[in-house]
Amino acid sequence: MATSGKQSLVIEADPVLRDLMKLGLERAGFAVQTSGTAQEAQSLITPSSPDLILIDMTLPGEAELAFISGLKRSENPHPAPVIVISALGYREVIAQAIQAGAGDFFVKPFHIDELIRRVQRWLR
Repeated sequence: MATSGKQSLVIEADPVLRDLMKLGLERAGFAVQTSGTAQEAQSLITPSSPDLILIDMTLPGEAELAFISGLKRSENPHPAPVIVISALGYREVIAQAIQAGAGDFFVKPFHIDELIRRVQRWLR
């Protein structure tokens, strides 16, 4: 599936996992920006990019739910879909993420091919 021109933003505290996700998404044809914190990621978000945001639900010292809610309240009429990635696959955590505005929830550990398929579905 051609994904040329689609920009994704990976916000993940673990540098090894962040690099793995970046490499896998780039091999699938996506342009990828990365960040270790939501605060740093905020400076990477413009009205024209990204097309999709993947965010770790357990960033140290971060308020991920507030970050996701803020994206949905932004002035951009078509905010990027958000996929939350977390080892905390509890119903309450998933419900909180969806209520904050996440479109999808992906549980760690995961296989990179499944993550790529999920991203491709969102960017069709």
